[in-house]
Amino acid sequence: MDGIRDIRNIIKIEVLQSIQDEFAEATDISFVSVDYRGHPITSMSGFTDFCKRMRSDETFRQRCFRCDAHGGLNATITGKPYFYHCHSSLVDFAVPLFLKGSFKPIALIVLDMDNFKLINDTYGHEMGDCVLQSASSFLQDSFRPTDYVIRFGGDEFIIVMTD
Repeated sequence: MDGIRDIRNIIKIEVLQSIQDEFAEATDISFVSVDYRGHPITSMSGFTDFCKRMRSDETFRQRCFRCDAHGGLNATITGKPYFYHCHSSLVDFAVPLFLKGSFKPIALIVLDMDNFKLINDTYGHEMGDCVLQSASSFLQDSFRPTDYVIRFGGDEFIIVMTD
């Protein structure tokens, strides 16, 4: 899919993981970097046994994802750290990450193609790929050359817009 950037080309996960691990060790604060849905893009750093057990159970893991997504979204919107209580009543916080260390405001647009599975199931994966390619081209043509259009998951796109 021409023009679509993989999120791993924008955020070097291994570098982020290394910084996160060192910071967790130095501060004794637990860290995990998550996407807009609260799903981890790094491994857990400095997590307690309790939190590791919580995230190993599917039901509680989904609750953690929702809390992480809520915190991350609020931190991104305000541009400041956001403190909140997670579903287990622990104090949690989210810190927004900015591209290239700048504090330029960014806008994130998250697109999820509803019922896309139905296209694949009804018309086959080849037709589904054509639909994704058309959507990708449409999005690339609809935004500025300086914006990032990223395919994130099967039928999800993220558009990152700066200034």
